Amino acid sequence: MSVDVIIPSLIPVIIFIVSVTYRVYRKHRNKFKVNFLSENNRKMVDEAMTFYVNNMPPEDRIPPKHLKNSIYSKYTAKSKKSFKKGVLKKNEVHLALLAIKNGRICGFLKAIYIPKRNYVFIAYLISVSKENVESSFVTSKLVNAFLECVSETKMVDFILFEIVEGEKSKAKERLFKHIAGNMGFTCKRIDTKYFVPEICSFDEGDCEFYDSKLFYIPVLDKATKFTKKQYFTIIKSIYRDIYLESYRVSEPQLVKDYRVFTEMILDEIEDYTEKMFEERKNRKIDLI
Repeated sequence: MSVDVIIPSLIPVIIFIVSVTYRVYRKHRNKFKVNFLSENNRKMVDEAMTFYVNNMPPEDRIPPKHLKNSIYSKYTAKSKKSFKKGVLKKNEVHLALLAIKNGRICGFLKAIYIPKRNYVFIAYLISVSKENVESSFVTSKLVNAFLECVSETKMVDFILFEIVEGEKSKAKERLFKHIAGNMGFTCKRIDTKYFVPEICSFDEGDCEFYDSKLFYIPVLDKATKFTKKQYFTIIKSIYRDIYLESYRVSEPQLVKDYRVFTEMILDEIEDYTEKMFEERKNRKIDLI
């Protein structure tokens, strides 16, 4: 058979192969997925930083360079297995998850395991609607993936996260409780005063702090109420091991000022809690 005959006969086969390959590629590309974010994919890290800056309010942001450095650190989990391994070794472990639709980022969750107190804190959760995918769906998929990672360690006592009071805070609370419930977890609001401190550089005066709610998801720990000592152990850890630590890494010259700022917030929370105890004649903090 001559070349002139072979080549035309192969053309339909080549077209078929290319067509099938393209359909498979499109199906894979269009599929919604949640991936671990790590230094293994530097292009995706850069895209994640852009997404973070564009969608996180300035007062809630840490410097993007610091966030990027934390993702590049050896303590950032690259998979469920590496997250579990870090927790078992009692290392501080950072967990960064991306929600992706059509090859574009539509959600980002960043959490930190604090070994001293054996809990995981959700530092950031950003979700946006993308094409036919609602932001609530993105949130649900990110939180599901996160809860799977935590539960598979069989080591973590509890999970904490914050919601700043605002127009959509009740809706966020309902969504989180719904997602946690579907995964077999309970999500409780710690029923006392809590503030989220602003991430600021003190160049425009004092930092601000925002009325917020702190939420507790038990994993191994099954507390139904907190004593004042238990509650203050938790919030001191949040302020010192998470907020203050971010300054220690990114802006060490501001650590002293930020420590004074967070201690002032702690004093205010303590005063409120004492008044609440007097009014209720009950020295336990409810989880509701």
